[in-house]
Amino acid sequence: MRLYEPPDTMKPGVHLVLAKTWQEATIATADLFHHIGARLELYRTSGAVTLTLDRAKNIGHVHNLGAYEHHSEIDALYEYLRDEDADAKSRAPNAGITWIAETMNPYVVDRLPLESLEDARQRLLFVREAPSLHAMDDDEARLFWGAFEVGIQQISEILRTEDLW
Repeated sequence: MRLYEPPDTMKPGVHLVLAKTWQEATIATADLFHHIGARLELYRTSGAVTLTLDRAKNIGHVHNLGAYEHHSEIDALYEYLRDEDADAKSRAPNAGITWIAETMNPYVVDRLPLESLEDARQRLLFVREAPSLHAMDDDEARLFWGAFEVGIQQISEILRTEDLW
């Protein structure tokens, strides 16, 4: 694992902060928003989930994502977030929304749409010691992506068997 340094602009879409405890995840996520300088305001509520957003920076926080346990709820939320991102891009082509969510729920992790090795490296962030976030290094990312492409294991299973989460 390598220490995660947030880039000036994060790739739009959902990024997951994975930790062993909610406290670690919450501290690391709050530190990330502080580092970025995000000023989050209430955006929407959807069931148990609350969305906050910094419209100037196009970065948002998905609060309580772990409350969703059924794949249909999780898929519907991911689809909703993709639609919000597409709506932002329709108003300004380079203005997609980056959503950050902390979770310990393997169902949430398994439903995350991943398109490439680099996509996985950018969207999966790990808490080793709060508040530090880590991302997969090159070897870990290749190992993860190779197992993911085989298609037998879910994302959370790969992360556990490779001792990444």
